[in-house]
Amino acid sequence: MPRWAWVTVIGVPLFIVSCFSIGYLAVVPAIRNFVANGQSDVSDQMMETVARSVAANITSPVYWPHRIVIPEQKFNVNNATAGGEVGFETGTNGTLIYGFVTEIDRQGISLFAGDTVAYSGTPVVQNGLVELTNAQASSSIFKFFLTSEGFEQAIEDGINRALAERGIEPISLTLGDGVLTIVVEPAASPT
Repeated sequence: MPRWAWVTVIGVPLFIVSCFSIGYLAVVPAIRNFVANGQSDVSDQMMETVARSVAANITSPVYWPHRIVIPEQKFNVNNATAGGEVGFETGTNGTLIYGFVTEIDRQGISLFAGDTVAYSGTPVVQNGLVELTNAQASSSIFKFFLTSEGFEQAIEDGINRALAERGIEPISLTLGDGVLTIVVEPAASPT
């Protein structure tokens, strides 16, 4: 077989495979990085929105320990509205979260997308902080935009930030039908 035939039979396919391999190694990490940045943006925005909604429910304490009562309608993760739609949008103009409905019951906090539970978890108080346990994202579609870990972090950081900004810390919490009650006291002074 002539040399040019060997180059054509072996060299060209080898060149094509090499190009695809190099492209794969360059593109896949870029896509993963893009998705991770989007998930982080959604988690950060949800944390900001939760912090604002919790802070709006904190009243000036008359006595200690003080109770903060947050009805589910006021525990908001949305920072935008879009008629009848549920979703996340990230871009150069910021991150939008819209259409989720919060439900609180004795089992925990759930975010509904229509009739479907998109995210859920159970808040508890541990070491002077609100922690979200059993955090779950119901489907891979939702996990693509916000992982269960991102949801957990957003809820924890949002609540704890709102409390810390007021100089208070949680000592217990109770979940009821439609309401989250956090019992707080003045935060310990840093040593």
